[in-house]
Amino acid sequence: MIASSIGLVLAATMHYGLKRRKRYQVIPRIGASDAGQPLKIETFPHYVVRQMGFSDGKECPNLFKFAAGYISKAEGWEEEMYMFFDEEIEADSLFIKLVEEFER
Repeated sequence: MIASSIGLVLAATMHYGLKRRKRYQVIPRIGASDAGQPLKIETFPHYVVRQMGFSDGKECPNLFKFAAGYISKAEGWEEEMYMFFDEEIEADSLFIKLVEEFER
C-alpha cells in the first residue's frame, strides 16, 4: 500500500514537472549573465531546428538554411526550398507544410 502511494506521488510529480518544462521550451532561449543581463538570444534558424526535435543545426543543414532564408526573405529561397522537395511524391504539400511550420 505504501509503495503504491509513493509510486503515485512520483508519477504525479514527474507529470507536472515535465509539463512545466515543456512550456518553457516553446520560446527562444536567452542566455543571461550573472547580473541578469541578456547576453545571447537564440536565432530563428536555431529555434526552428530545436522545435523540430534536433539538438544542433549541423544535424540538418538544409532545414537550418531554409529557416535562415525564410526569416531574411532572401531572393530565391522559395525556389531553392521547392527544388529540394522536387523529387518527392508530395512535393507541394511538403513545401506548404514546412512554410506553415516556419510561420508558427
